[in-house]
Amino acid sequence: MISTICSFLSVLLLVYSFAFWIRAFLSWFPESQNSPFLFFINKITDPVLNFFRKFRRKNSAVRIDFSFLYVFMVINILRTILSVLGTTGRITVWYILAIIIHEIWAYTFRFIFIVLLIIIGIRMIIGFSKNQNNYIWKERLNVIIRSPVNFTYRLLSPIYKLFTKGREVSEQTEIIISFIFYLIVYILLRLGINLLVGFLINL
Repeated sequence: MISTICSFLSVLLLVYSFAFWIRAFLSWFPESQNSPFLFFINKITDPVLNFFRKFRRKNSAVRIDFSFLYVFMVINILRTILSVLGTTGRITVWYILAIIIHEIWAYTFRFIFIVLLIIIGIRMIIGFSKNQNNYIWKERLNVIIRSPVNFTYRLLSPIYKLFTKGREVSEQTEIIISFIFYLIVYILLRLGINLLVGFLINL
């Protein structure tokens, strides 16, 4: 009985998640905004999206709407829990904690690290180019990566001073070191999260 209910709820959540994917996809097509179908999709997805939008700081400089990301994360957590319950008929608190940690990592920190590595990587590649037309792109990307690169420089300043012996470090060198630093941190965090999740599941 529990297995059947859990499987049914899991399917419902899967169908509901499709509604968010459809809404996100149709948002790229302005001509579809007045369609009755999209009106229905908006009606069933707005309550959940508005709930997560409440947590966005009003004075935040970041204008990106992460509500969809949070929705998919929560739905995936619930579906995984229901899947385990439907298969085994039981689940431990540690297993639930492992699922939550894994999904938070997958939908937030891993996402941020991958995007950051891609942007720093693109800026690093452009930095090797001698094409003067890339200057505009360099400046645009510099605005995005300035804070993480400066953070890396401050954090690793003793190492910089040790190897450069007081010489000024070039901008390109800072970017390369930042890319390597964030890549290593990402790999270590991923290994740590996998070990932690595996440990909690086996408790």
